[in-house]
Amino acid sequence: MSERRRALLIAGAVVAGLLLVGLVLWLSRRDGSTSTRDAGGTEVDSTGPMVSVTLYYPSLSDRRLHAEERSIPESTREEKVRSIVAALLEGPQSQMLAAPLPGTIELAGVFFGEGGVIYLDLRQPDQERPPALGSLEELLAVYSLVDSVALNTPGIDRVALLWNGSQPESFSGHVDTARPLTPNRKLLAESP
Repeated sequence: MSERRRALLIAGAVVAGLLLVGLVLWLSRRDGSTSTRDAGGTEVDSTGPMVSVTLYYPSLSDRRLHAEERSIPESTREEKVRSIVAALLEGPQSQMLAAPLPGTIELAGVFFGEGGVIYLDLRQPDQERPPALGSLEELLAVYSLVDSVALNTPGIDRVALLWNGSQPESFSGHVDTARPLTPNRKLLAESP
């Protein structure tokens, strides 16, 4: 066999192998499933069973948290919390409500502690400190996160908020976040 013929056979085999790999990848994505990534980068299957959760968004007009129902993929407890926080940070469907925190806040991590405590590690790229908020804005922002996670996740009684891996004494100087917080139902608006 000549060198040229041998090189052509090897090149043909490599091309055939690449085509086969490409075909397998293409067919595996055509199976009808659609997946998305939550704010933490975790892949979430959005074609499986869904569960309804209640998210609590701030309204400065009446100084309350208002409920919005959302459907998220049924998943593990950590993935559920990630989906809740991602949906919350994306903002409300109603124009009368606001996202709890301004800007491009991300959920960097979720950690489960003892005694029903969960730690949510929030971050904003290139920001050492949480965004500056007024006292009412901070109160509603903090409890928007706390209530949305704790009231939708069985076994979670308290929520600790971290910023870039550290637990600040306060996000903006008004609400004590140096300890895990329990839901504050007094801030919830009554259903119409």
